[in-house]
Amino acid sequence: MRKTSAYITVALILVVAAAVISIRLFARNGARETEAQDPANGIHAPVTETPAPTPAGGLPDPVILTPPPADATVEPMLPTGTPVVPEEETPPPAAVTAQPILANASGSFSSDTGTYLNMLVEWRVYTDDAGAAKLDVTLSATHYSLRIDEQMGGLELNVNGQVYTAATPAIRYDGKGFVTTPMHTFTVDAPVGAMRISATWHYLGSYSGKTLNDITASDTYYPS
Repeated sequence: MRKTSAYITVALILVVAAAVISIRLFARNGARETEAQDPANGIHAPVTETPAPTPAGGLPDPVILTPPPADATVEPMLPTGTPVVPEEETPPPAAVTAQPILANASGSFSSDTGTYLNMLVEWRVYTDDAGAAKLDVTLSATHYSLRIDEQMGGLELNVNGQVYTAATPAIRYDGKGFVTTPMHTFTVDAPVGAMRISATWHYLGSYSGKTLNDITASDTYYPS
């Protein structure tokens, strides 16, 4: 009986000791948790972040957007199925071909020196065998008695700004009648549109007592 009582006593002592140890451990752990959660203690429990799950097949490659160069032409994006209408091209204006003055036209005019010596200008526009429009201009002296020598560059023709020269021939006329003496015929390309003809005879002399340096005649023809 005494041994049995002794065993029971020892067992109770062990149970009580175990309970005391458990209570102390529980109190100590509770104090630690309180300190970790209390901001006043200045101690924060470490926060462990849970990484996001990686999708099957790994992460996709990053997309790098590169801006286009400054001189690049950016085409507009159209919705799928939208027909592309080409821009209408504007045809170039039709070339306007300048037409020469009418063929077979002709005319004449004269200077007015105030004497019986003047220059007659006769012109004619025609089409030659090659189909080109040509202009003939004949310069003649109208006079009574006249004696002059040949003079280089004595005749000058200006057709719409284009200048042509020729020599004045020698003239020997001692008759009493009024005559017309041809001096030179110019053959040039017929101009386009209006035609202004100006002719000059560098006479550089006198006639009937009047000094005549240049004898000039001019006129303008407008095609109909």
